[in-house]
Amino acid sequence: MKLVVIAKMQNNEEAMVVKSLLDSEGIPCVYQSPIVQSVQPITIDGLGTVRILVNPEDEERARELLTGRKLPGLVAEEGESETFDGLDETR
Repeated sequence: MKLVVIAKMQNNEEAMVVKSLLDSEGIPCVYQSPIVQSVQPITIDGLGTVRILVNPEDEERARELLTGRKLPGLVAEEGESETFDGLDETR
């Protein structure tokens, strides 16, 4: 399954807020982090950044929902897009 990264957050708590927003709008999403947050619950130099991923067909609508919102932990550049085949470390 191909998924697109629409945002990167600094921690799980901020990622859960974005996930809740997208879920409430009917956009299924998952979040993924390269480390186990319970072991290292902070982000240092990008380590621990949490990616928010959606289906490619939901990307535009999801980005529109996030645009203009005050999301202090948002670290993705607008227009940035990454695609993943599968999720090995998904929460």
